[in-house]
Parts: sequence; structure tokens; C-alpha cells
Amino acid sequence: SFATDVSNASRTMLMDLKTLKWSEELCRTFGVTPASLPQIMPSSGVFGHTKGLGFLPDGIPVAGILGDQQAALFGQLCLEPGEAKCTYGTGAFLMCNTGEDIVYSKHGLVTTVAWTIQGKTSYALEGSAFVAGAAVQFLRDNLGLIHSASEIEGLALQAKEEEMGDLVFVPSLTGLGAPYWDPRATGMLYGLTRGTKKQHIARATLEGIALQNDALFTAIAEDCKPEGIKTIRVDGGASASNFLVQLQADLAGVAIQRPRILDTTALGSGLAAGLAVGLWKTPEELRGSWKLEREFKPRMAEAQREFLRKKWARGVRQVQTQ
Repeated sequence: SFATDVSNASRTMLMDLKTLKWSEELCRTFGVTPASLPQIMPSSGVFGHTKGLGFLPDGIPVAGILGDQQAALFGQLCLEPGEAKCTYGTGAFLMCNTGEDIVYSKHGLVTTVAWTIQGKTSYALEGSAFVAGAAVQFLRDNLGLIHSASEIEGLALQAKEEEMGDLVFVPSLTGLGAPYWDPRATGMLYGLTRGTKKQHIARATLEGIALQNDALFTAIAEDCKPEGIKTIRVDGGASASNFLVQLQADLAGVAIQRPRILDTTALGSGLAAGLAVGLWKTPEELRGSWKLEREFKPRMAEAQREFLRKKWARGVRQVQTQ
């Protein structure tokens, strides 16, 4: 069958978020023939069965299709409004469940369908930062400051907070994503002195990733008022860094939870598929499968938090082109 699910369809700019159907007006605007588009189906359902693949037997149901960030949101079991997750990969992607409400952002975020499961559609807000883990790769591959990405935390911990001064790294190496949306912005390391060492640059890089995400947290919290963000969970490879996640909690001023399983995108798709074929009856049955590995509680003084945010704002102003 030629089909997609609502979460993927909602990101084409061709689907009506209210009707969950292809919009004739949008298709006409973009010159797309609706008949050429796939059928839109729920996120958890049987789309078809395998046939003639060779490496898989015929007849296996293909079920559970979601966009990657929506799958991570479901894998984190952020099922209620105000429950959010942040995925730290090459980039960073913060998504917050808004329930049955379509919330249109006033702060540069994307409104999207989270999923349709068992006849119920949930929506979400998403903010994307183009560079997160890729900034660590930049230190390794371009500058040669580390030999492997896993070295970044140990190196950063050699730099004391009081040694950092005005040093800030804005990791807009491929432009600024949400909430700034400036594709021509370039990256910047600001505040260098003769005393700056590679450990300070390593710490500034992790701080830059966290500060960039902090702007997303602030934007989503504003758009989701009065309830705001109730729960924040993290996943993705870079979320294994205790320093990074602790700093993120310090900046957000709320506890952040890290699960035992960090590859929640694959997990979310698998859980949706399991629901489709009857392994579980309802999404609520899945809550017990989520296991906490560690909770990071904020411990930074307000004065330090504001100092870091001011450094970040100064740096962003320097790289913005519009």
C-alpha cells in the first residue's frame, strides 16, 4: 500500500492539521496533485504486510509509523499535555505534547501532529537546533582537540566555572534554528584570552549546546502557558553526558529525567507497532515499561543562570544576520 501516517504527513506543509487530510488549498499553492500523495493513516495501525523481500518472511505486518521526533516523544511515554522530551543527536530537538489542542507558536516553534492512536489525535510543539552533538564532532574532526567524542566530558570537567569568564561558544555552524531561524548565521567562539585552554573550549561547547536548548525550553514554556512544561525527559547519544544534562536542568530550573534506554525513537515506533497488533490494549498500559536511570535536579544559583544567559544572548546577537 502507498501510505503514510499523520505525524509524517503533518510535516509536508500539505496536510490540514484540523481535518488530518490533504489540503486542496495547500496542494494547489505548491502545485501538488492530491492524487499523487499517499493515503494518510493513523500512527499505530497495520499499513501492509511484507512480501518478496527475501531477508524477511512474507506476511509480517508493517505497523507503527511515526516521524522520528514524534516516535521519540512516544517512546518517552510523554502522553499528556505538558510532557516534553529533548533528543540530543547531531542536532537537538525539543518536543512537547499539547494534547488535543493545536497550539500555534508565538516564539518560532513548529506546530505538528504528534500521533493518532486508537482514534485519538495528539498535537505537539517542536523546536529544533541544527547543531548539538555535531559541535563535539567539530572539536574532534576540525580542531583536533579530542580524539573521540567520549573525551569531551572529562576535558570539560577540567575547566572550573570561575575560569570561564566571558567565554561562550555559539554552535550555529549550519545556521541558527528555532527560535531564531537565521540560516546564514555562523558559529562563534567569543571571549578568548591568552589564558584560554582546550578544556575551556570543551566546556564552552557543552555550555553552548545547553544554552541553545535553553532558548527552546523558554519558547515552549511561554507557548504552553499557563500550564507550561510539566516533565522533561532526555534521550539520544549526547544525553549520556552527565555534565550536559545537569547543566540543562540548572538552566531550565526543573528536574530532567534520563531513561535507561536512550534510543527512544526506535522504541516509540516499536511500541506503536505493538499497540497495532494487540500486544497492549492502550497506551496507558505502557507507562510501566519506562524506567528511570537518573534524575538531574537543578542546583545552580539564579545569578549564575542569568550570567550564562546574558553571555549567550550577547553571542547570538553577534552571529545573527537578520
